[in-house]
Amino acid sequence: MVTNDALRAWWGPGCLSRSDAATVIYDNRRFYVHPATMSAWHLLFEVFKYHRYSIDEVMDDWSLACRKITGGSKLSLHSFGIAIDVNATSNPYGAKLVTDMSPWMINDALSIRTRSGKQVFRWGGSYSRNKDAMHFEIVVSPADIATGVTHSKLRPQPGEEIPMGLDQNTLNALLRGSADAGEAKMAAQRMEAYLRDVDFAKLQRQVDVLRRGLVPENSDDFQDVTPMHGVAPGTKASGLLRFARESAVNSRGDG
Repeated sequence: MVTNDALRAWWGPGCLSRSDAATVIYDNRRFYVHPATMSAWHLLFEVFKYHRYSIDEVMDDWSLACRKITGGSKLSLHSFGIAIDVNATSNPYGAKLVTDMSPWMINDALSIRTRSGKQVFRWGGSYSRNKDAMHFEIVVSPADIATGVTHSKLRPQPGEEIPMGLDQNTLNALLRGSADAGEAKMAAQRMEAYLRDVDFAKLQRQVDVLRRGLVPENSDDFQDVTPMHGVAPGTKASGLLRFARESAVNSRGDG
């Protein structure tokens, strides 16, 4: 694992001035970062957007800052423009992990790679000691970043959008009734995220795409498909949405 001392050496000398920094904007919030890292932050924010994760109205987001690490004497990675904090109130620093970020969003964020195959980000929520869920930091060198960054999962083929961000294998398992408890919970939580401020006309179009791929076009329901857990045969789209809401409510609170 890359150490903070190695990162300081790569990105030093530290205390980058704001006038020398680059600005990345997400959800109307400005983040000041090292100019060489802009492509990485843009891709991280694409992950946020993909998962419908928003910056809250509380001004509790930070980026470039010349300061020492919490409880230490060395410069924080914020001093080098390679770290940001997002929604600190709902993702506080402490002994126990508290976060409003879904594990699937975090997994996608940590799946961002350089063209040379190196993981670009580390998440503070996975620290072995105190958790810092608000915190994302770059863990590769300037030379690694210069090779380019990529995230193939965020680039579905045209016309192959999967409803609610589920991958096709999980979706098929749900519809066959063969999904395990973890997959069912993941689906419920992604459905919950999808239903926030959802465009129901768009949702209906996506359901129509799903239906055409699995049952005859003249069918108005899912009666020809083995049902999901807890969903009776013949459940219409409206019933599926109700099941999604109820499942999402039941799945909350497990971190």
